[in-house]
Amino acid sequence: MIMINRVSDYLPGLGRPRAKGRSAAGAAKSEIGHYVDSMGNWIGRNPGASLAAAFAAGAVIAWLIKRR
Repeated sequence: MIMINRVSDYLPGLGRPRAKGRSAAGAAKSEIGHYVDSMGNWIGRNPGASLAAAFAAGAVIAWLIKRR
């Protein structure tokens, strides 16, 4: 199954090359877009591991909230 990231089409500044007049915030958005794309590719290649990681993160967050 090939997963397509349709959300990145709606996010401003992602996937577009940096223009010369853009600010540092615009550069940060394009860097974040690079990481989002690479993360999406990794999730597409390893769906079981990503699901396990999400479950583990949720369990840890729930445990931290419950402790309080």
